[in-house]
Amino acid sequence: MKDAKWFTNQVALVTGASGGLGAQIAIGLAKRDVQLILVARNMTKLEQVAAECQLFTTKPVDIYSCDLTDDASIDQLLGNLDASYKITMVINNAGLGYLKLAKDLSESEISQMLQLNLNALIKITQHFVPRFIEAKSGVIVNVASQAAKSATAKSSVYSATKFGVLGYSNALRLELKPYGIHVMTVNPGPIATDFFDKAEPTGKYLEQLGSVVLDPVKVAGEVVKGIEREKREVNLPKTMNFASKLNILFPKIGDKLLGSIFNKK
Repeated sequence: MKDAKWFTNQVALVTGASGGLGAQIAIGLAKRDVQLILVARNMTKLEQVAAECQLFTTKPVDIYSCDLTDDASIDQLLGNLDASYKITMVINNAGLGYLKLAKDLSESEISQMLQLNLNALIKITQHFVPRFIEAKSGVIVNVASQAAKSATAKSSVYSATKFGVLGYSNALRLELKPYGIHVMTVNPGPIATDFFDKAEPTGKYLEQLGSVVLDPVKVAGEVVKGIEREKREVNLPKTMNFASKLNILFPKIGDKLLGSIFNKK
């Protein structure tokens, strides 16, 4: 288990930190006095999150604007980070989804999800893996989804990207464990954030799910605790995680559940 002193020696990169879960993870780490580098496209929102983080930490909170759907922008970001920091923790949180029938997804929507949810996450992680191996330490947290375990209708490509994140993370965990590097996957169900402004603009999906919808503050708290306790995965909510396990053990029953109880899109 990590102690308070360990956290104060960490330098964490958090992507998708301008709001929602990313912002709350940043605030949670700030409360542990972690030095933060926050990345997103919206500088105005990043400034607001950084100011809130700064209330809880004596360490600097730095911000960088980057379009993670653009490889050249990622390369420039990574070059700037290498020149200025010795990063010890990577939180790959940035992501987006379009919850539509597969036949209705545009090429642009598919490309955006593949690039941001999977390709950018792998590109950033691969950049830091050799550095972590050399240091024989490091933390990598990849935010996937319950959709990485149980796909539902209207989440075909989104689920594909999250299945990819989970598979990549599981293999990476085995590869990096001998070097003392902790790889953790976060698999949340729907979280009450602005993710759904783009994913499902009508708001009906969140409304129908009711109490199943997660609070980003509570999810972030579980993420920080997961880092502290060196957990393999953080899975929320319990009902969806149970359904995912049931789906693996009894796929026919799982299909019925996922096609009815959890099919609210």
